[in-house]
Amino acid sequence: MLQLSQSDQPLTIVSDPNPNSFASVDAKGAASVRINVGLIDLIGYDMDAITFVLAHEIGHLRLGHLSDERREGVKRQDSAVDILSAVADIVVPFSSLVVLAGSEMLKAGYSRDQERDADRYGLELMTQAGFDPQGAVRFQQRLQLLSESHGLGIMSTHPTSNERVETMQRLIDLADKPGS
Repeated sequence: MLQLSQSDQPLTIVSDPNPNSFASVDAKGAASVRINVGLIDLIGYDMDAITFVLAHEIGHLRLGHLSDERREGVKRQDSAVDILSAVADIVVPFSSLVVLAGSEMLKAGYSRDQERDADRYGLELMTQAGFDPQGAVRFQQRLQLLSESHGLGIMSTHPTSNERVETMQRLIDLADKPGS
């Protein structure tokens, strides 16, 4: 069973300038969410947008996107990364940092369908909590602008921001219709 992290940090803000966030589950099954400072900089003071990001990551956890099988794969990957990092540092000093960064990106990757499911879940969760669902649209629009101007390679595992904006707006419009 998935549980909230028993540590004092179920939510961690990482001092990384890259706009990213991800959910993780440790070996004991404790869940946590990490959000990079770069993503907070992108969002600014839009609490509805930040709530969507957090709800989206919670969606990954609640929808089982971090299955036991995936966690076992991550453990094996971590062991391989430890060995590769040690060897890499012998050959090129500090190259282990590149290996570790790449490993984290692989661990955080979900399928496009899982991203769509987490978007829907996050949108529903934030709306139920009383936040403006347009915050999700604004967030994706900001991400879309950033992606167009800087080319975000990490987003290749995600549906396009344009698709996500259109889908979220359609879901919001459907929810606003009487009788839905």
